[in-house]
Amino acid sequence: MTPNRIDTLFERCRQEKRSALILFVTAGFPDLATTARLLPALEQAGPILLNWEFPSAILLRRPHDPKGLGESPGGRDDRSRSSGSSAPFREAGLKLPVILFGAYNPFLHYGLERLVHDAAGAGADGFLAADLPMEEADEFQPPSRRGGFA
Repeated sequence: MTPNRIDTLFERCRQEKRSALILFVTAGFPDLATTARLLPALEQAGPILLNWEFPSAILLRRPHDPKGLGESPGGRDDRSRSSGSSAPFREAGLKLPVILFGAYNPFLHYGLERLVHDAAGAGADGFLAADLPMEEADEFQPPSRRGGFA
């Protein structure tokens, strides 16, 4: 399997004997203009891996389903949704590895095969479903691995 940006970043860090900084960022918080200004600074700061939270409505440009999906701490989902953000990180020239972070329920509801396909089109490198224990990830791992995702 071809290494993705995450593998490449960690290999570079091993060769340079340095650490990577993993940052948690919410797309569109506090607004889209701030997110857009943040991306070039993060790119230059490297080596950085983004743990990028896309609230359920933003993740793949789908309407919000409030039933059972939960909200981000501090109301970031609402503010991020209202900012009109989407997944423009690759269009903005971001080359950093990006992990899409979210709850498993919205991923599953969206459809795992479709999620992997659309996330690949958006330029993501991996997923983090914080509420999905590894021993229960049998359904999510095959499509993720076929798509080259961590």
